[in-house]
Amino acid sequence: MKKNVPAWRSTLLLMLCAPAAQAGRPMAADDAAILDPRQCQLEMWAQHNKTQNEYWTAPACNFGGGWELGAGAGRARSLAGGGRDTLSLLQAKTLLRAPQEDGWGLGLVLAGQWRTGANSNRDLSLNLPLSVELAGDRAMLHANVGWLRLRGQPEPASPRLQRSWALGLELAAGERAAFTAEAYGRQRTGSYMQLGARYSLIPGRADIDIAYGDRAGRRGAERYLAVGLTLVASLAD
Repeated sequence: MKKNVPAWRSTLLLMLCAPAAQAGRPMAADDAAILDPRQCQLEMWAQHNKTQNEYWTAPACNFGGGWELGAGAGRARSLAGGGRDTLSLLQAKTLLRAPQEDGWGLGLVLAGQWRTGANSNRDLSLNLPLSVELAGDRAMLHANVGWLRLRGQPEPASPRLQRSWALGLELAAGERAAFTAEAYGRQRTGSYMQLGARYSLIPGRADIDIAYGDRAGRRGAERYLAVGLTLVASLAD
């Protein structure tokens, strides 16, 4: 169940931790995998919760080395007053240990996020994703631990350096479908739970996905729904 995809949603979810962004979309937990050399990917998704709508586009490429590089751009629109924020993200991902026959791998993700508008802030993050095969390649466990450096206007009494985490399970259902279940969070912001599903329209080239999540213990107060499309293509020689 190898899904070489970038961590846009995982980075955004852990940095903003207001459910905005892989073991593959729609997961918040990242995986220990990168795009193949000379391969590119475009992720597009929309997310809705009780307070705002968000729309994202995030391209990424591996230009032939050991790094996957990308940039993301998004818009957030408040449902209350109509205020709008612009969001952007730069990210680099590599493998510290590629998955091998023993079934586990370890990655490194460095990212910077900026939000301008009514709720301006910026963050720098480091994330270490660990992926372990279970039941052959029909199931994958993804565990993340990371740190965020908050800049701008952090939440009251919150430290500027915070820990983040994620734990997710990915289960294959046939050749084209997969289901996901996970928990993730950030220091002093609480934990979130998320369920998701992904279906390959064209295996290895085009996927659609859906995710539903909420903050633990809030009984729907912060629930969100996201739908997305992922496209993958190889660079011409």
